[in-house]
Amino acid sequence: EIKTKLNSAQPYCVRIKIPRGKTKFSDTIYGAIEVENKEIDDFIIQRTDGNPTYNLTVVIDDSDMEITHVIRGEDHIANTPKQIIIYKALDKKIPQFSHLPMILASGGQRLSKRHGATGVQEYRDSGYLSDALVNYLALLGWSPGDDREIFDMEGLIKEFDLKKVQKKGAIFDEKKLHWVGGQHMVKESPTFLVESLRTIYPEWQKDVTENYILSVIDLVKDRTKSLKELNLFTDYFFTDPTDFDEKAISKRWKDESINFYLEKYIDNLEGLNDWTVSVLEDHLRANADINGIKTALLIHPVRIAVTGFGIGPSLFNVMELLGKQTVIRRLKFAVENLPSS
Repeated sequence: EIKTKLNSAQPYCVRIKIPRGKTKFSDTIYGAIEVENKEIDDFIIQRTDGNPTYNLTVVIDDSDMEITHVIRGEDHIANTPKQIIIYKALDKKIPQFSHLPMILASGGQRLSKRHGATGVQEYRDSGYLSDALVNYLALLGWSPGDDREIFDMEGLIKEFDLKKVQKKGAIFDEKKLHWVGGQHMVKESPTFLVESLRTIYPEWQKDVTENYILSVIDLVKDRTKSLKELNLFTDYFFTDPTDFDEKAISKRWKDESINFYLEKYIDNLEGLNDWTVSVLEDHLRANADINGIKTALLIHPVRIAVTGFGIGPSLFNVMELLGKQTVIRRLKFAVENLPSS
């Protein structure tokens, strides 16, 4: 029957005949694994169109490249006995297998694109530093054995050990990634962050003096989690804000009584010659005392007027860096346009 079908050129596939007995291997993470060969079908290694299947191809490819260690997801454990059978049939050296836990969505289901799984490029475009992303991914299913979570590349290379990888699936947590990103932003130098920012925005602030840019980055970086946030939260250092945080306004600039106090504050600022952090702070507090109001009633509207935001780095550091002329100009604009209806 076989000869007749071959002579008539009927399409056929090629299967591997599974030997009797058991197939055993030692996985770095899961330990000793043993499978009864009778549970494995005579699986296809070449399809009817002549193309080889994955299990045959990967064995040939890895053998040709002299691969010694295969590290992949635990969903491939079921393929491993089949591949070992092919290795033995071809008399090839069997590599060491290590199967990593799967990355799961927050609900415990397997991660997919609808749960936020994306390509590395998308995280780069979102402004995450490469070391931060690698750091976070390394923590998915692995830990150094203590409470440390922030590593640079050299530290990871030194500490990482497959034997410390857990078997349990790891939850992909965007909030944790954001936090790790922030820790890496803090430890990087302003110069490095400027260079990194310009890989996303090549012309970013090219017409501004480098010393001023570095001072801005140094002041803001501790409050950012990514390069995109750095771009967003430094914009008011280069451009006067015309849009203001509505939530901050509704909380801190409820009525025009604020305008009255700010107008008096602006008049006093006009005559201030020593534009330094300590003097600016003392001056604002003194103005609040003179008017019989709490410091917060003045400091928060000033922040909104100067930056457009309700939160940020030290207001007085911001004011010193922006300079007297810019600060007074922004305060006057805000008094004329706020509170919004």
